[in-house]
Amino acid sequence: TPDGTILVYWNMDTIFDQIRATSDYDKRLVEINQYNAQNKWTKRGISIVPARFGVGWTGAFYNSVICIYSDGTVTVTHGGVEIGQGINTKVAQTAAYGLGIPIDLITVERHSSLTSPNSVGTGGSITSALSSKATLEATNILNARLSPIKSLLGPNATWQQTIAKALGSGVNLQATGTVYPGPGPNSPMWTYQSYCCGVQEVFVDILTGEHQLLRTDILFDAGISLNPAVDIGQIEGAFTMGLGLCLTEEINYESNGMPFQHNTWEYKPLTAYDITLDFRVALLKDAPNPLGFLSSKCVGEPPLALGSSSVFAMQQAISN
Repeated sequence: TPDGTILVYWNMDTIFDQIRATSDYDKRLVEINQYNAQNKWTKRGISIVPARFGVGWTGAFYNSVICIYSDGTVTVTHGGVEIGQGINTKVAQTAAYGLGIPIDLITVERHSSLTSPNSVGTGGSITSALSSKATLEATNILNARLSPIKSLLGPNATWQQTIAKALGSGVNLQATGTVYPGPGPNSPMWTYQSYCCGVQEVFVDILTGEHQLLRTDILFDAGISLNPAVDIGQIEGAFTMGLGLCLTEEINYESNGMPFQHNTWEYKPLTAYDITLDFRVALLKDAPNPLGFLSSKCVGEPPLALGSSSVFAMQQAISN
């Protein structure tokens, strides 16, 4: 690429071919062309848009503090902020996985700079993975401290028995894990690449400009997803934000520098009636990411770029 990135683990061709087949793109294109030939004032359009998103971890410092209490319950405080992206769910999953305990024993507390100082901002679609990575580091520290206790009690000891014995033996049941990734192996900027592809079909009224998104198909490479339900929700949300960016939301300024849009009379965020009628999202199967946390890939900003598919579909519609 222009920035010197080597695109290893490239699978865009697989994603493109697969969604072209599963979405029936070629068949629908023929049907749409037939519809447009028979209708003068209403048109339909379809587009297929791939997207690549560079994911950069370099210099992103995050930490995670785990505390184990006498009754076996666990709290985690990490360097990210939960803003609806499911970071606390993934951190709790990671802590349960690392400690080998049920997830219902774990509580993720609100972010605080008292316990997680100096973390970089939550953003760039990297915080869920790196906060989870820091959490796994903390569990490794705790497991090393608990290993002699587990050997002493034997394999039949419960988690609560292990913790009671460790506490009585003076074992420190608090640990901090940190991450500070260096440059990626194949790029001066990016740790790995995110790939996805979308197919969008639209209906356009040529006289009024009114339009309807008829169907959206998205195939996204999330590696080995840490939580498919969370990731699919993020894909749907990011794509919808991209639709707003491309179709309805615009900020203009008056000559004095004040924003022209003060409310929804002028600024038009999407409503429930603007979202695609038929929304189909799938994760690419059997696609581990050797460079990601537990073979996963980030989900957040990358699908937003697919919102442009609506514009290209409308351009294709009105060109007919």
